[in-house]
Amino acid sequence: MKRLIPLFMLLMAHGLVQTQTSRVDSLFAIWSDTTNSDEVRVEAFYQRFNPLINEAQNPETVRWSQGIVEARTIAQKKGMTKYLGRFLVLESATHFFFTKEMDKACQTGKEAIRYSLEVKDYNSIEIASFIIRNCWDSGMIDFLERTLSLDTLDAGQISLYSSLISGYYGSSRLPEALKLAQEIIVFAEANQLTDHLYLSDIVSYAGNAHALTGNYAEAEYYLLSGLEHAKKSNFAPNVGSSYIDLAMLHIDKKDLNKARNYLDSAMVFMMDKKACETCMAKATRMEAGIKNLEGNYQDALEELLGIKAYYDSDPWSLNYNLGNFYSELSNAYLGLHQYNSAIALALSGIKKTDGNLYSSLQSYENIYKAYDALGNDKMAFEFYQKYINVRDEITRVRDGQQVTKQELAFQYEQQHLADSLRLEQQKLQQELIFQQEISRQKNNRNIFLALGVIAAIIAVSMYARYRFVQKTKTQLEEKNKSIEAEKKKAEASERAKHQFLANMSHEFRTPMNAIKGMTDILLR
Repeated sequence: MKRLIPLFMLLMAHGLVQTQTSRVDSLFAIWSDTTNSDEVRVEAFYQRFNPLINEAQNPETVRWSQGIVEARTIAQKKGMTKYLGRFLVLESATHFFFTKEMDKACQTGKEAIRYSLEVKDYNSIEIASFIIRNCWDSGMIDFLERTLSLDTLDAGQISLYSSLISGYYGSSRLPEALKLAQEIIVFAEANQLTDHLYLSDIVSYAGNAHALTGNYAEAEYYLLSGLEHAKKSNFAPNVGSSYIDLAMLHIDKKDLNKARNYLDSAMVFMMDKKACETCMAKATRMEAGIKNLEGNYQDALEELLGIKAYYDSDPWSLNYNLGNFYSELSNAYLGLHQYNSAIALALSGIKKTDGNLYSSLQSYENIYKAYDALGNDKMAFEFYQKYINVRDEITRVRDGQQVTKQELAFQYEQQHLADSLRLEQQKLQQELIFQQEISRQKNNRNIFLALGVIAAIIAVSMYARYRFVQKTKTQLEEKNKSIEAEKKKAEASERAKHQFLANMSHEFRTPMNAIKGMTDILLR
């Protein structure tokens, strides 16, 4: 199982990448100046580590580590709860990486997750999820089971579910690991999640769980899917680790050609050995496994002895990896006919992994074969019985996985049916709404049509009225003009008459005046 995400998180846990010196120094100056308000100082501290991204071993972060507890205390006192998750993660990382106080690292890691979930600080959750992967002896599985609920699952919590699956897997609780992994996979597909880094991890856990129980067809399906997610994550070491998982699967299947091809592909993506020491140790173990299958036991032994110190000193190595290393080493000695060494190393592997069910199967097989080669039939039979018991137990687990798969498939079908019914109901409701809308639109159209007809009639009537008025007005104007003309004629006639009468009066007065004058003379 790949350990690349923990490595990736280890790099992230140190802070920002290549932050501009001026900005960092400015923030540190604000934080260090106790004359500033508590709120301003805490904000500066928070901004220094917002967001938490890769800052590969930047020594500048050391000066901040001394103030983490103070910053967290001030934030609590001032009620600045949105910062608590971030500060607790930094505090947990300090215990984990620098002071090596695992109990404190695990406890503050739990608190960091609790506060970060409240404010949905998924950046802090992502860092904390790496740290708690190393806290399974501190009740971390129980803590995550109490904290997480699939009913409230959202995309930002995927890293925590990946950690819980890792805990199940590392504790040999494969059915629970597989069930949760499959539920997350269904959720991811339904919600079209694109967090391919964690999805590759989760899908690979499912594949390796199947591989450990001999369910190779399912294992290959999930591991190939995990490889696709790893490629989409654009994180080359993760791709290399996926190829290693596939190589290990085909070593178990004794398909040397595919195992070799996948291992060669893995090495292309893992040229820098410092990038993932765990991955390189695993790749070396795969190389030795291929050589054992090819019968090249001496070269396999030399490969394995070269990484023995790593496996004996690595406190984070999973039981499967440690147990498989010792069983592979035992294989090499068995092939070289060094039977006592084969027995001793196989027993050592079983002891170091507390008799882990899945990693001890090959060791028990090697032991009974070695005793058989030594002619010790009693011990050979005893360990053959143990081998059969372990194999049968793994078979029961595999059968349980199939039941779990069928149950999940049934649940999925039930959910799919419920979703289909809900969608059909929504479709019918939408159809009803659509028909109602069509009817409403038809009614509105009829109303608008009627209003349009009425408006047209009114418009035509008004236009006809307008034309009538205009025509009447024109006729009236013409009559007025005619009347005016007649009036002018009458006035002209009247003036002519008056002029005529005036003229006539003048004409009559002149002779009459003469006559009157003569008359007056005669009368005198």
